[in-house]
Amino acid sequence: MDFFQCISLSKAQQLIVEALAGIAVHCETVHLSNALGRVLAADVIAKEDLPSFSRSTVDGFAVRSADTFGASESSPALFTIVGEVMMGKEARIELQPGQAAVIPTGGMLPAGADAVVMLEYTEKYDVSDVMVLKMVAPGENLVAKGDDIATGVMIAKQGQKLAPQHIGALAACGFAHISVSKRVEVAILSTGDELVDIHEPLESGQIRDVNSYALGAMLSEVGCVVKPMGIVKDSFQQFYDALSA
Repeated sequence: MDFFQCISLSKAQQLIVEALAGIAVHCETVHLSNALGRVLAADVIAKEDLPSFSRSTVDGFAVRSADTFGASESSPALFTIVGEVMMGKEARIELQPGQAAVIPTGGMLPAGADAVVMLEYTEKYDVSDVMVLKMVAPGENLVAKGDDIATGVMIAKQGQKLAPQHIGALAACGFAHISVSKRVEVAILSTGDELVDIHEPLESGQIRDVNSYALGAMLSEVGCVVKPMGIVKDSFQQFYDALSA
């Protein structure tokens, strides 16, 4: 019978591709917490800079780097402390030449500053002055606005399967909901007179239906929705009826 004639693997793959070619891929919007492993339906473009402000990577003093030129332990530069940057607050200080502001790790860089001197390279001179014992270059000890992700940059592209690092980047850029492709539904039908489900007692000459569970796990792993259709006996009519259901 033609029913029992097999085709090659490559031919089978070709037939599957051809059968799926005309099927439209539908999209749905999901919350970011449910987006792991899903496939993006469209490019995701950053709507804002990350970080959204320039911030310090160390505890120390925000300064104008040009004012530290030539500073050393033997010839420190003296700065007037004009304020303190508070964590999680906007820096409402604008540094003038010769001025410094106390800043914590992660603190917002005040206007006029372009570098941070580590606390370890400073010494308090008095209540309102600090000595800087080391030169710093522009941009030293800080992360500039947009250094990680700039506005307009593609965070993830259409067709990308979302991994934990993508979820983190999307969260950092404020994307609470994401458009993804709907999961493909795949039916699994096992055939064989000798097969019994794993819930049934095994009698002589019978074997348990392993393939439907193994294939189901493989399909679930790649994001498919699995629809088990049970076991069909070695009957062409039963097989045809099951496929037509």
